[in-house]
Amino acid sequence: MTPVQPSAQDQAVTTPRWRRAVIRLASLQPRGNPSGLVYGMIVASVVVTAEVHYEASHVQVVVATAATVVVYWLTHVYCHLIGESMGGSTRRLRWQAARHTLGSEATVLWGGGIEVLAITVAYLLGLDSSSGDWVVIAVTTTLLFCWGVVIGVRNEARGRFVLLDAVFAASLGAMVAGLKLLLK
Repeated sequence: MTPVQPSAQDQAVTTPRWRRAVIRLASLQPRGNPSGLVYGMIVASVVVTAEVHYEASHVQVVVATAATVVVYWLTHVYCHLIGESMGGSTRRLRWQAARHTLGSEATVLWGGGIEVLAITVAYLLGLDSSSGDWVVIAVTTTLLFCWGVVIGVRNEARGRFVLLDAVFAASLGAMVAGLKLLLK
């Protein structure tokens, strides 16, 4: 005798509203490797944090951050191709896989782009460099917390474990704040 699977309607009734909202929100995530969002956000926020300590102009901070994210993305793609070639039956890079990998790892650009947008808006609103990088750190930490909630809900974690996923993800952003304080 096979167990009866609950219908979608039954699941909707038993799934708390906040979980359904998180799942709907998660559907907005760009296609590709979701870890790229985290990489892109962290790389960009670290670059912004480091750049402002060199008394770079606002334009230099934005351009250097965007360029670093692009270089990191290309490096990430290349490393993925190297990993495939070293783990497979051939020791040659499969350049024909590059197009697919460029697309699936483009989430790094999304994550970095969010931070570039945050620092640009902060500067356009008249914030100085020091305040602007705190905005980027806040955006990073907040979005990573949200991403941790999405991860917990998608993995069907319950209550405190969803919170644990979220706090762990946000702690990565908090580490960037720690880096900023060390650089003072």
